[in-house]
Amino acid sequence: MDFDSSSGRNAPMGPQRYRFNGNALVVDYADRQLLFGLWDRLHGFWRLHGTGGSEEVAPPHWWRPLNEQGVWSLSEDAPNSRVDFVPRPGKSNLRYEANAAFVAYFDAIPRRIRRLVGGLESYQWLALDLIWQVPEFAAFLDDEIHEDRIQYFFTCCVLTNELFAVCDVAGEGTMSRADRRQFAISIMKTRRPEFLTRLSGIKCTKSSLRMLGKLEKRAYRPECYRALLRAAQDPAAAKVLAHASQINPNGIKTWLALPELAHLPNLLKILMAEPEISDELGAINWQIPMDRSAIRHRMGQSLSKIRTAVQISKWCDRWSKRILGEMEFPKAPFAGYGPLRPLSSGQDMRRESREMRNCLDDLIGTVLWDGAYFYHWGGQQTATVMLQEKSEGGWQVSQILGPGNEDVSDCLVRRVTRLVERHVRPQPNTKPTSTCPSKEDLITCISTK
Repeated sequence: MDFDSSSGRNAPMGPQRYRFNGNALVVDYADRQLLFGLWDRLHGFWRLHGTGGSEEVAPPHWWRPLNEQGVWSLSEDAPNSRVDFVPRPGKSNLRYEANAAFVAYFDAIPRRIRRLVGGLESYQWLALDLIWQVPEFAAFLDDEIHEDRIQYFFTCCVLTNELFAVCDVAGEGTMSRADRRQFAISIMKTRRPEFLTRLSGIKCTKSSLRMLGKLEKRAYRPECYRALLRAAQDPAAAKVLAHASQINPNGIKTWLALPELAHLPNLLKILMAEPEISDELGAINWQIPMDRSAIRHRMGQSLSKIRTAVQISKWCDRWSKRILGEMEFPKAPFAGYGPLRPLSSGQDMRRESREMRNCLDDLIGTVLWDGAYFYHWGGQQTATVMLQEKSEGGWQVSQILGPGNEDVSDCLVRRVTRLVERHVRPQPNTKPTSTCPSKEDLITCISTK
């Protein structure tokens, strides 16, 4: 659900007043109230609608009310400085009022508890809730932190993100108080491999737990945890992970998505050690559909010969062009006439590049995304012709160059231009269709590397 319904164009104004009653800190809006239950009463967070109905909800998942020392702060760089139930940064009496109210609210929570949850990032509020409902959870959490096992807590929280008391853009609901209490009991009492298996759907062992401990002390996305747990079941990957001092789960995710022939220990080591290369290789792999078995087989064979990070980088440069060349081109502006024929595929453009000694193979992306199209003029004087789409519709000749990018005669320029103008009619607001991925998906991820 959307935490702040005041974000819409016709939505009511922001918070108008902060006050305490006997049970909660109350934030008044024009059409609703937000209630932060007091620690010594009933800790929680509720929304009270103007119609009189109320519901227990959760603060936004990205809200971090406390710094690592467990102290509330409204400084410009504080995580809670821009939450929607606090006035925007700037000098205003209402912002001072909000700051004083939340300082008093969190000061009522024991300092040792606030310090305990201060380093839990987006899970601070959840941890406070679990401790309030199950007080012994505080000792459990303290042990996890001091024994360097906090990643287990993060993993369990992330893998059940759709069930926990979080509000995010996906519109997920919240667990009931009773379910959250049961979670606190289960994470403390259930054998860890068994509990992780239940949450992830992947068979987990003690070695899986040891590998989780090699991640940075922060929460990752669910797919990163699942990639690590799956890799722990692969003998080749498990050996690499067991000897690694630190684990980069994004590198594992990239490695698992590669063709099976490329599932080699050395490649996994490189991808974990070189995040940028891992991202580059992952972007290229993503462009090749799983049903293109022939090209994926060739890709696997090629990657199986790689031994260094430098070789992977060069491989990515070659294959980014190769993938571009195999994509389906948009329909040509016209079918060609006489000696003028369209270059309607990546293969055509690469052949033109070789025969005409130009850089046309580097311009495939302009056809796929930037409203350009190329033709070959096969007359007595050969030439490569570039057409550019006009903003008002239709096409125009943009450039005509001979072999080696040499200039052509004015006579040829006039002849080709007249031919194109006769066969291309303006078609406002229409663009050639293409089944290729977006420019951002491929150019940003691959071509600019």
